Amino acid sequence: PVGSGPRGRAMAAGVAKLVPPMNYGLVEEDLHRFALPTQLHFPFLERLQLRTVICLTPEDLPEDVAEWMRDTGVRCCQLGQRTPLQTPWKPASEEMVIEGLNILLNTTNYPLAVTCALGRHHTGMLVGCLRKLQGWSLTSILDEYRRHAGSKRRPLNEQFIELFDVDLVQLPAVPPKFLECRAFADAAAAAAGGHAHGAPAKPGLPKAEAAADDGAAAQVEPLEDKRVGVDTVAF
Repeated sequence: PVGSGPRGRAMAAGVAKLVPPMNYGLVEEDLHRFALPTQLHFPFLERLQLRTVICLTPEDLPEDVAEWMRDTGVRCCQLGQRTPLQTPWKPASEEMVIEGLNILLNTTNYPLAVTCALGRHHTGMLVGCLRKLQGWSLTSILDEYRRHAGSKRRPLNEQFIELFDVDLVQLPAVPPKFLECRAFADAAAAAAGGHAHGAPAKPGLPKAEAAADDGAAAQVEPLEDKRVGVDTVAF
């Protein structure tokens, strides 16, 4: 607990200055998400020691944010301006998401953050597609999206995540730690000519559905002659 003396008040003031941006969340170790920050949030962001920020807004960064990034040496990847204009029927382009995922999969970009105007929709879609690449169930992916979007969630964004084809993304030779298990499972599956036990072999399906498919397959027994008194003959 912070004391009531001068030192305690100074410590309290220092803590009070560390204000995270709206919709802040820790996605994985050294991977953060939040809405566009303001000067109030700069002291907090400096503690993250960010190397890269993926910005998904089509507008230019506010001047104070752009200046803060230049002063702190943070590299800004502004993908929102390099993709076709979004419409209500097409909330994002596959090109933007794939490019964003390629940046997320490059370990030299970390510590890293993803941001958009409010940290809800474009950020939520990119993180949702990352979760799909990790093999999360669709239920868990949409639950995370809705926690950040709140009452402003958009069914078209959820549909984009559900229909996104993770096969369009190629895992690097050295993936981030949170994808190492997936990369190992994929390598084992390729070597075995099928999917390994426990590997997310159906990334487009929620885990529950994939497990149901695997269970159904496991119940299919090899054909054999069970007639009494008939010996099987090997040819």
